[in-house]
Amino acid sequence: MQKKKVVFIIALATIFILAASFQLVLAGQKAVKLKVPGCVWPGTAARVGTILKSVDGVADYKTDTKNHTATVRFDDEKTDVAAIKKALADGGFPVEGEAQFLN
Repeated sequence: MQKKKVVFIIALATIFILAASFQLVLAGQKAVKLKVPGCVWPGTAARVGTILKSVDGVADYKTDTKNHTATVRFDDEKTDVAAIKKALADGGFPVEGEAQFLN
């Protein structure tokens, strides 16, 4: 009976440690969709991409010229939506409306 308790405690501790590690890996990753009215053709999409790449913490992005949006994946421990929006506005591409956070 004592051996079963020890095995159970070890298994429970292992599950807890793995769950905590998984949360740490995902803690900083966020994704957001931004309405960028000036992103209307490939040249402007490329410029939006250059601006996004310059923001420390932006991991990846995708522009959509048909819907005039930019979907940005970033580390929220290094940057935030306000900084991303500011960089775009400073580069001539102000964001319209509220950011849409994605899962």
